Amino acid sequence: MLLFAVFKLYPIGRSFLLSLHRTTNGAETFVGADNYVRLADDPLFWTALRNTAVILAVQVPLMLALATALAVALDSKLLRGRPLFRLGFFLPMVTGLVAYGIVFSVLLNKDYGLVNWLLGLLGADPVPWLTDPLWARISWASR
Repeated sequence: MLLFAVFKLYPIGRSFLLSLHRTTNGAETFVGADNYVRLADDPLFWTALRNTAVILAVQVPLMLALATALAVALDSKLLRGRPLFRLGFFLPMVTGLVAYGIVFSVLLNKDYGLVNWLLGLLGADPVPWLTDPLWARISWASR
């Protein structure tokens, strides 16, 4: 609840309080609801609100319908070459994870990794991030 309050409720409340002020050259002046009155009189605001409503009414149901149709199609036994379609659908997602793994294995390498090189500049000894038996025991014990 504390994290929710800090990262959600506080920014919302602070934004509302800021909306009741006008800032000029770094000085805040309380204007009350004047900003909201000015917003209601702005035709560009109403155009943006209408465009957002159209996107919400058209795009969201369309994307949900397409996603459902694709999921049903990929699960259908009538689809010829179903494993190939599944591979083509999921391969881009998995490829990114493999790339992240390779990048971090290079960054955290004990002998030539960038993290240990930066630590060496600060005078620290290299840390065996990926091969330390203590870390292996901790990670396996938590499973």
